[in-house]
Amino acid sequence: MSTRSLSLLVLTVMGISGCGTDPMLATHEAPMPIASHQRVSFQGEEVLRIVDPEIFGLRSEHLGEARCLVPAGGTVTSVPIREKRFQELLPSWNVHVGAGASFTVDIAVASGTSERSPWLRIGEWGAVHGDPGTTSFHGGEVAVDLFRGTQDFDRWWWRLQAHGGPARIDALHAVVTDRKGRWHPRFDHGQATGVLSEHPLAPRSQRLEDARIAGRICSPTSVAMLLEHHGVVRSTSDVAALLYDARHDIYGNWNRAIQGAYQLGVPGRLERFALWSQVRAHLADTGPLVISIGFGSGELTGAPLDATRGHLVVLCGLDGRGGVICMDPAAATLDSVRRVYAADEIERAWMDRNGVAYAFHDPSHGGR
Repeated sequence: MSTRSLSLLVLTVMGISGCGTDPMLATHEAPMPIASHQRVSFQGEEVLRIVDPEIFGLRSEHLGEARCLVPAGGTVTSVPIREKRFQELLPSWNVHVGAGASFTVDIAVASGTSERSPWLRIGEWGAVHGDPGTTSFHGGEVAVDLFRGTQDFDRWWWRLQAHGGPARIDALHAVVTDRKGRWHPRFDHGQATGVLSEHPLAPRSQRLEDARIAGRICSPTSVAMLLEHHGVVRSTSDVAALLYDARHDIYGNWNRAIQGAYQLGVPGRLERFALWSQVRAHLADTGPLVISIGFGSGELTGAPLDATRGHLVVLCGLDGRGGVICMDPAAATLDSVRRVYAADEIERAWMDRNGVAYAFHDPSHGGR
């Protein structure tokens, strides 16, 4: 029914202290034990198969394929999506809306014979006004763009409400995380040393943008580099304005980065990585990643920042000698954006912390 990729992804996360360039990522710093991740994807007509048939029946055609179309003022709710066990849920989506239209996304969770939780607001797009919705209940909370539970769950739902115009749901993705996994990512550490060609990118520096926001736009700057890589050239300031999350006053909302790129024609999804073999496969098959890192003073050798509680860079290759090639938007000049970081230090700053990445895809190949 769905396109599910059961990846052997595992993660160890430790608390990081430091001075961040953007306050938005402070919510992603809670220490977590070892965890395993599973990606769930519903694309195109597959979305219709998980929509509650009793409340929604509208279909549309797009590129010869049936799509889920939510009319202006309408709401679509999924059937329960069942998992083995999880405590965290990281959703993302590719939704087409016209000018002036907006939408909100909520999720709910449940376990065993318990009733469904309250709807929890985890995303919105466009000019959304009014009640921001509930973001927490006794079993967990949404920390901006990631649901963290305080107990085990085995099923979840999503809900989309369209405002000011119809919303066509082209893809829905999620990573469900079980923090009670028992594997450690370093068993495939050698995968980081294999030779892999670099994906060349045009450098961009957030430090060269408007000084009022330059310290906060690592996410839009990284996204702009990957948009250009996929043939969509926009100014960094325009991408920052598009991705800005007024509700939280941040530029680094993870699901807004995915939706914003899709609005500009580049499909994508949020991922969580903890195996270098997975990273190698993605670089070879799909391309560069925007990765979320955090590190203490002196813990990332050669970085333009001494320490950060949250920062995003583009991972664009492995140099074959244990180095990870990154485009770091915090660099002061364009010539210094390209950096090579030690794989073990990136592993600690990224995989051991949360493993979150923005994964974008060639528009001509869709989001698969």
